[in-house]
Amino acid sequence: MDSMPQQVTPEIDNLKISDNRWINMILGLLTALLVFMPLAFGAVEAWSELVVILVAAALSLCLAVRVVIDRQFRLVASWLYLPLGLFLLLILFQLMPLPVGWIDAISPSTAPTKNKLLTSTEISISSTASISRMPLSFYPRDTAHMLRLVLVGTTVFVIVVNTFRTSHRIKQLLAIVLVIGCGEAIIALTQIATFAKQIYGSFGDEQGHVVTAGSFVNHSHFSQFVNLSLGAGVALLLVRLHEDNHKEFGSNRNSLLGRIRWKEHGWLLAGVILCGVSVLTSMSRNGVISLLVASAVVGTALARHGTLQWKGWLLAILPAGVLAGVFLVGFDTVYERLATLQDRRYFDYRWELTSTTLRAWKEVPLWGSGLGTHEVVFPMFNTAGTTTIDRKSG
Repeated sequence: MDSMPQQVTPEIDNLKISDNRWINMILGLLTALLVFMPLAFGAVEAWSELVVILVAAALSLCLAVRVVIDRQFRLVASWLYLPLGLFLLLILFQLMPLPVGWIDAISPSTAPTKNKLLTSTEISISSTASISRMPLSFYPRDTAHMLRLVLVGTTVFVIVVNTFRTSHRIKQLLAIVLVIGCGEAIIALTQIATFAKQIYGSFGDEQGHVVTAGSFVNHSHFSQFVNLSLGAGVALLLVRLHEDNHKEFGSNRNSLLGRIRWKEHGWLLAGVILCGVSVLTSMSRNGVISLLVASAVVGTALARHGTLQWKGWLLAILPAGVLAGVFLVGFDTVYERLATLQDRRYFDYRWELTSTTLRAWKEVPLWGSGLGTHEVVFPMFNTAGTTTIDRKSG
């Protein structure tokens, strides 16, 4: 009986070592992907998208090989796969060439609209025998392009669900996402401090304004990326605070500040504040609104849940720290940018964009015009004469 533990323990240890090797390999690839995408100008160019697709393929290959080789590993069964699968099927259906009669039956306005556009180029669907089938998408090339990006996101989702199953690994991933967001925030704030007018000081056409979006081409993309990283930091902070509820401290920690474990939580607070400051200084009004709404929702949820007790007040340090950071970086500029929200023309412009989108939706309410076709479909329904969205409008 005494010899049994000695025989079982090495096998368990070997399983843990094997599991850690797989996770570390996938974590390395995933981290490289998460670092590369923002640094490569948001991965909006063809070469960077190719790299992203190749890394995602490598992640898929790692998971597939593990399923085949590791007999102890099983894929996680989850209903979360269902909406992703249905969404992918919808995109494939939009790309599938269907008989014109079927198109008329399921989307009555699609064929006439395409016929009208083709007539302007002296090509008519009814008079051209070769055009007997067509996809639902108004621009299949862009739809296929977006399908590849959706597959990348789906791959990352499946990898995370099936790899990061323990609390330790989940916290590790959250920390990595926060650190990447902090790095992007530092790049943005450095460029603002040095009055840089090009990304990294040398890329892109030099503009008359200072670059505020870090390594991203679009400041709205930057602000939403940093908001996501900030959310990961807040999630990690909440998990650690919840874990602290199960630990007892000495009686000399009676004050609020004395109860905070600054060594463990200080860097999280600093990282979240840094990300918040960079969102405000990015001059993206959409990003700031998203940040404020998310803060209100999280704060309300915590107040109603009430499980963090006094530690919930620790989160009040975050907005105070962000405000202090903005005062240091440039409060006047941020205030002037956000003050434009009082301009009636801003709301009229946004409402017109929304109304135009709704008009387009009424024409193809069920199957849509094809993923990624908004840019080419929007002008057909726009009545305000605005065909593009200004780079600074966000």
